[in-house]
Amino acid sequence: MSRICDPAGHKYIPVEVKELDIYTGIYEILSAIRPDWPQANIKFKVFTDGITNKLVACQLDSANNSENNTNIVLVRIYGNKTDLLIDRDAEVRNITVLNKAGLAPKIYGVFKNGLSYEYYPGVTLNTDTVTDAKISRLVAQQMARMHKIQLGDEIPKEPMVWDKIEQFLSLIPEKFTDACKHASRYPSKDFQINWIRIYLAEYLDNPSPSQTQIEDIYKDVQRLSLASNFKWGIWSLVQFELSDIDFDFGRYAEMRLNRYFEEKNAIYKELL
Repeated sequence: MSRICDPAGHKYIPVEVKELDIYTGIYEILSAIRPDWPQANIKFKVFTDGITNKLVACQLDSANNSENNTNIVLVRIYGNKTDLLIDRDAEVRNITVLNKAGLAPKIYGVFKNGLSYEYYPGVTLNTDTVTDAKISRLVAQQMARMHKIQLGDEIPKEPMVWDKIEQFLSLIPEKFTDACKHASRYPSKDFQINWIRIYLAEYLDNPSPSQTQIEDIYKDVQRLSLASNFKWGIWSLVQFELSDIDFDFGRYAEMRLNRYFEEKNAIYKELL
């Protein structure tokens, strides 16, 4: 069935980008959202940081590229069978809500197995930069601003982590087609307490949140870190079987699940 718009009201492009021939599909997408771009003047860059999707930057080669980010369009191609793991309609809806709040890029169009959106200059955070004092402060403040967004009645408010864990467990195959441990760089309690203090100051519009408030959030974070490790460990096992992306999902699953089992008893003893 043909569509003009996706569920969130964005332009729908009836194109499927093929795994082994991505540029043919991308040219079709660009002809729909940037019809004035000559194909001969378009340059591509494939980003390699993602482990779920493929991300391609499409840039119009012109004299003022460095000053004009509108000459760059990002095309995200969903990974193989990731629709089994991710509600893509909800993803587009959430990006749209965040964009209106100034916290996410604008979506230009949605196609059969991906979406195209605005380019934001920046770099991907890593385990070093995410714990930098200046950067971690910005992350905490932005997360608090995101959590203060008032959602409409049509958006579910219930936590999704348990439903997602059950969904991921149902997708793990009984037998895989292919049959280290990392030094922990997990943030210390002092780092977490300071991060939570910055987050609450922004979220509560109060520069001096109480120690009780900070400790309560810290305890919640410890409990939910177990759920996070378990969830992403299961997700990695599913990706290990389904994904075509060059990433060691099996090793990542081992790392996250080991962390879950190693920390479970210690965390609950600390919190009791």
